Amino acid sequence: MLALKILRTFSVQQKQKVRVRFAPSPTGSLHLGGLRTALFNYLFAKKNKGQFILRIEDTDQKRYVPGSVENIIKNLQYFQLEWDEGPGAHGKNNLNDYENQGPFGPYFQSQRLQLYQKYIKELIQNGDAYYCFCDSNRLEKLKNDQIEKKLPQKYDGHCRHLTDEQIRIKLLKGEKYTIRLKVPEGETTFNDIIHGKITINNSQVDDQILIKSDGFPTYHLANVIDDYQMKISHVIRGHEWITSTPKHLILYDALNIKPPKFAHIPLLVKKGGAKLSKRDQSSSVDFFRENEYLPEAVNNFVALLGWYPKFLEDSQTLNEKFSPKEEVLDMSEMAALFSLERVNPSNSQVDEKKLIFLNGQHLQIKFRDVRIEKELQNEFMDKMVQYIQIDNLKQKIQSFNTEDQLLMIETIRDRIQLYSEISQFKYLFEQPDYKNDNSQKSIQKVVKSLKNANKVIKDFKEIFASLHNQNKFEMTSLSKAMSQYLFDNNPQIKNEDVYHFLRLAMSGSHQGPSTATICHLLGYQNALERLNYFEENVLSNITEVEVEKQV
Repeated sequence: MLALKILRTFSVQQKQKVRVRFAPSPTGSLHLGGLRTALFNYLFAKKNKGQFILRIEDTDQKRYVPGSVENIIKNLQYFQLEWDEGPGAHGKNNLNDYENQGPFGPYFQSQRLQLYQKYIKELIQNGDAYYCFCDSNRLEKLKNDQIEKKLPQKYDGHCRHLTDEQIRIKLLKGEKYTIRLKVPEGETTFNDIIHGKITINNSQVDDQILIKSDGFPTYHLANVIDDYQMKISHVIRGHEWITSTPKHLILYDALNIKPPKFAHIPLLVKKGGAKLSKRDQSSSVDFFRENEYLPEAVNNFVALLGWYPKFLEDSQTLNEKFSPKEEVLDMSEMAALFSLERVNPSNSQVDEKKLIFLNGQHLQIKFRDVRIEKELQNEFMDKMVQYIQIDNLKQKIQSFNTEDQLLMIETIRDRIQLYSEISQFKYLFEQPDYKNDNSQKSIQKVVKSLKNANKVIKDFKEIFASLHNQNKFEMTSLSKAMSQYLFDNNPQIKNEDVYHFLRLAMSGSHQGPSTATICHLLGYQNALERLNYFEENVLSNITEVEVEKQV
């Protein structure tokens, strides 16, 4: 008997409309890999003026987790991946409103069971599928024997050759059954857009269950039928489905229908190469949403996990001064540049530091026009209230004049990468805690001489008072006064003795915004009180011996 060879080149007519789908199973919360699959499908649809469909593959009822569908939709909405068809399309929140989800619905596989029955009958009649009456005990024994003998774990074809009469009798007896795919001999070859030509010998392909004993189809049957019925042009999915693709192609061939093009996205891995687990914090999409990472930043980060536009590669190659800021892209830019051919087939490493960097860059962009857009000012002030958590904070912010409010917002904006980092600016509104670990480390780093420290405090009490009396306690005059003081006291007093030390006294840290800016925002009275407090409660508790040890 001649071996059957199935060859697929996956050519789609030029005029065929691009239609792609994100088809998650509701077995838990959306993870980073799932978000990337959705994003790649979305970007590909936008680039090709096509349609992006959401389909829920809920045929595995045993693994169904209540609330999963809502979680998937909530996250896709937060990350601004709007879909054209499917549950929740166009912002509709009624997931049971099947009629308004699109022309190819319903988009829940559990609502499409009758459709699959039509195709399974055709497969059985044509000899491309068969009834299997093997119970769980036999299958478990088969599996254990194969493990013991170090053989591939697959069905042994025990029920492949049952006669029609044998099948009829078993059905009359009410014996439980599944329906399996009859995999032909030979090999299956297909062209993957990302990985190129792939050939898998059919001897490695299992006679996959297509209909389970509960009457529900497996993913393998349902996704083939649904992709065909919904006119899907490209299947963009995770790398783990490559080995299942021959099963799907055998089904397409048996049903005499044209398959879509395939693109399998590489795995996400941690630093060191270990596979990213769903239990890892960095794989949790809920974590990024709940901690208010910007959707624009997460999408930018996720898009670059495997895909890299040509202009960035060229820039890195040709420009010795390549800046990571060049990788900051918004959704419209990514959609215009996206190409599956530019997806690297190698595994993609998840670098959380890069995500945080990109989030900071997108925060800068989001609040770039804060001076001219009142809405942005209010939004940023709301974030300050949320994260600094001081009573009546909004009223305290509004007690500043408009220019100082904007200065405060810009000062914080330029120094954070995450909204949660706003909390470190609490010192603008109340005295810092000099006893916490960070402050103690700053004190050890900055206070190199008690003599100099006491001199700076004494002198700046006078400088602050002088500026205040002249109505010049503001940023420019403060900055000039500090520079002049350094000039007058050089070389005894060094840069860090003034700028770092005063910043420490004002904020509890030697790092942060310019010292003049902090003093300006605090105002004369608060700045003076902090100098006094630092002198009486911090410096007075440090001995010269301790300072010498630090030095």
